[in-house]
Amino acid sequence: MKENLSIEAFALSQVAGMEKTEADPIGDVKPVKEVDTYVATLIEEWTNIRGERTWWKIWQRTTAGLYKATKFLLNSIDGLIWLVDDLVDLGPDKKATVMNAVDILYDYIVREAIPIWMRPFAGRVKSYIMSVLVSTAIDWMVAKYREGAWKEKTA
Repeated sequence: MKENLSIEAFALSQVAGMEKTEADPIGDVKPVKEVDTYVATLIEEWTNIRGERTWWKIWQRTTAGLYKATKFLLNSIDGLIWLVDDLVDLGPDKKATVMNAVDILYDYIVREAIPIWMRPFAGRVKSYIMSVLVSTAIDWMVAKYREGAWKEKTA
């Protein structure tokens, strides 16, 4: 929290930027080899995190699995933003490139984590998550980085 603000003022400053009703524009996906390599590394990391599963252990695909998947995807978005920032020139193209990588991760990760009763709605859920939640998360994270509200990444 910023030291010169009261708790109320800090909370209001965090909400103040939320008057936007539309996400930032999305450009064209730029093919970047480093992003493809990073996504492959993330998929391998996810495979190690989730561990071995058998078809008959249905309880391993419950809320805990969805929580792990959500946390992993959000952390992946953060890493992708850092990576793409130096590799793609235009902001909307950066966002499109990150969203494309997250789309690939989503298909791999959430396909296994989504509860069986939600699978008939999986397409609509993915569409909402990608177009609203991921897009907004990227805008929010980038705004925080640009405003210097987070510490710089250490080497």
